[in-house]
Amino acid sequence: GRLPSWGGNLTKLRLLDLSYNDFTGEIPSAFSELRSLEHISLQHNADLRGPISAFESLGNMSSLLLYGNNFSSTIPEGLFSNFTGQIFADFGHNNFTGTLPETFTRWASDTSYLAIMANNFDDGVIDDVICEEVPKLFADCGSCPCCKTCCDDDSTSGKEGICHFDLDFYILAGLRCSSWWFVCGVRSF
Repeated sequence: GRLPSWGGNLTKLRLLDLSYNDFTGEIPSAFSELRSLEHISLQHNADLRGPISAFESLGNMSSLLLYGNNFSSTIPEGLFSNFTGQIFADFGHNNFTGTLPETFTRWASDTSYLAIMANNFDDGVIDDVICEEVPKLFADCGSCPCCKTCCDDDSTSGKEGICHFDLDFYILAGLRCSSWWFVCGVRSF
């Protein structure tokens, strides 16, 4: 089914994980009202598509995982533009086009993870600043001439394993057994 537009009414929501479902269609514009949202995972829905502009105004967002869908726009210029902490972004295996917003170069030292492989980005989309400062960077070889390791469509190259994986959203975003989970370390009887 489709993502519900009433989801935009959950204005105090801080974490949204709708991964591994069968959602279809576009991100409802009402999601731009989720101003408290910090962490979003929509990975592996396969038929989510269109632009992700609804996330552009979310100033508290620090992690966005969109791996394995059909999103097909440019990455919005304002995405992560007002955030001041660590950025964690996975755009891999979609149909994004164009270039990365200036935000990613400006905040490269604050970006702990960036994945853009298997999209339709312009060649050379990763600049030297991003290449040098982002510790976990996954991009196609054509998009990232400065990358020491890159993803290659040629499965005989032996590089495909680094670009096809499932992420544990909670661990990689630093959410495992933290203040999010009030029951961490508590035994149930």
